[in-house]
Amino acid sequence: MASAAPRIVEARNRAEIAKRAFAVVSVAGFLALFVLAKAAHPGPNTTSQPSTPSPSTGQSSEEDGGFDFGTGSIAPPQNVAPSVQTHTS
Repeated sequence: MASAAPRIVEARNRAEIAKRAFAVVSVAGFLALFVLAKAAHPGPNTTSQPSTPSPSTGQSSEEDGGFDFGTGSIAPPQNVAPSVQTHTS
């Protein structure tokens, strides 16, 4: 039983070294990915001239990507007769 204690201490030391090495490699990998992501995304162009804001009412559907909400009404037109007929006998 006396020979088991030094082996356990050695195993704990190896496990502690492995944990620290894993933490160091994880942090280094995270920082490397952060730097690569930052380099891949250029961000806003700071050398261009400041643009003047354009009025939002004069935009065409081509300028806003072709997406349009329509007229904004959810009710059917009032001049349309209902298409459902009822009959009682």
